[in-house]
Amino acid sequence: MMIRYLFFFIFIFIFFSCDFEGEENHYITGTAKLGNLSGALVRLFEIDNDGNKKLVDVDVTTDGNSLGEIGKFKIPENKIKDDSFYLIEVSGGVDWDNDDNGIKDEKGTLNKGKIRAFVFGNQLKRLDGNFKVTLISELIYEYLSKEFKYSFDINKFKESLDEASKFIIDNDINGDLKIDYTDALLFEPSLDIDKLKPSVSDNYFSFIEKIHKDSEYPPILNIEPVWIVGNYENAGFIFDAKFANDNVVFGTQHGDFGIYNLERPDKGIPVSYRNVQNWIWNVEVVDNTAILAMDLEGLGFFDITDPENPVLKNVIRTYEPGVMYVDVEVYRNRLFVAKGTSGISVYDISDIDNPVEEVSFKPCDFVWDMAVKGDYLYAACYDRGMKVVDISDLETPKVVGGIDTEDAWDIEINGKYVYIADLEGGMVVVDVSDPEHPKKASVFKTNGYVFDVELKKDKVYLADLDDGVYIVDIKNPENPELILRFDTPGKAYDVEIKDNLLLVSDGPSGFCVIDTEIFK
Repeated sequence: MMIRYLFFFIFIFIFFSCDFEGEENHYITGTAKLGNLSGALVRLFEIDNDGNKKLVDVDVTTDGNSLGEIGKFKIPENKIKDDSFYLIEVSGGVDWDNDDNGIKDEKGTLNKGKIRAFVFGNQLKRLDGNFKVTLISELIYEYLSKEFKYSFDINKFKESLDEASKFIIDNDINGDLKIDYTDALLFEPSLDIDKLKPSVSDNYFSFIEKIHKDSEYPPILNIEPVWIVGNYENAGFIFDAKFANDNVVFGTQHGDFGIYNLERPDKGIPVSYRNVQNWIWNVEVVDNTAILAMDLEGLGFFDITDPENPVLKNVIRTYEPGVMYVDVEVYRNRLFVAKGTSGISVYDISDIDNPVEEVSFKPCDFVWDMAVKGDYLYAACYDRGMKVVDISDLETPKVVGGIDTEDAWDIEINGKYVYIADLEGGMVVVDVSDPEHPKKASVFKTNGYVFDVELKKDKVYLADLDDGVYIVDIKNPENPELILRFDTPGKAYDVEIKDNLLLVSDGPSGFCVIDTEIFK
């Protein structure tokens, strides 16, 4: 019996070891280089005509005593079809030439990120032994990520690869007197950095560091805001827009209340427009009701259950001269309304169809915005800074503290800190652990005018009128640090966040939508 089992296993071994067509199994070899990466996972995906990926092969890059031995990977040639399109993804590993000087480092640098390269099957075979996955192929992947996710067409993508290469590379690399994607696949970090566009070469090593750290915001964003997937200039002059399920609702300078469907963020569809005759400063959404701050026309309550046919349910206005309805905030079952020189009004909206005014008060000369937490309201009072109002007894609210800033326009609260959009004063962070004695914790300056602050976990997003959007790390609110700044087509007045989407109210350029996950 044992002899029978022995012969069986020998047969299985011989069967799977033999090539019955008499052909040796050939491999195509490439190199993973940030510097040379050892122990990195290499995955090969075949991409179909719809942009879907199918895993074809897996390998791990080689280690060795010299750079010439490190970073190699193999792809079985019999798994490559000439007319197919592929993505090579290299992740992790250890970088043994961190400064790309062609000399092996004494100690390797841990790589937590990934680099990728698009490639056609016949291209892989033609460049066997010479092609590389590098920062440059990764930048091109990132540059084309919007097209790859939203409008991939295999017949057009080769041209896109060549055009993206010209955006990254400044001089011919392979000696054929032209710049195309082959140059990107043959890029040698220790020799060719000076052949890149200055926007890349000047930042080359900081980009490498971003990949080593697996930055949430990849290097391409320091060159081009390619994650803006939708730009809706025709929507009107927009100060404020909000997400509402699969839609965006907004108001314009000319009094238009608009709704766009954003099931496809790159192809938003206008659904409806209603004109309310006056400037719309702010929009807030509660369930299926959109609440509009309509300047001199008061508050408008629209039922948006059917986005194609929004219905005006209610209007609240006071006919006092000069009263401006500029902002609305919802906290629990109350609606807080900023009314400029008339202060703040508070409404019970337990029944959203029948709001009931509870109190009005004037904490300062002009209120642009407010934030509420617990028993305290924090008012953005323009050139009077921030005022703290005790609302524990809502019938008799009283100002109990404050702090001077340049021009407090927008305000948000998180934990014991208040974040103020202070126009030319940047972002002011205030410690309100003792609300009656607020203390300035830090100031983050921008190059323009900060109109809006939006918080998400340990980050704050700033809408800067002249300078686009700033993303700032606030893990330590007393020392905020810039993560990224990117331009928008117009004038950024407001930022909203929903899942992986950022919505920027872009003034004369309508609104734009940013997909933060297109690089994944």
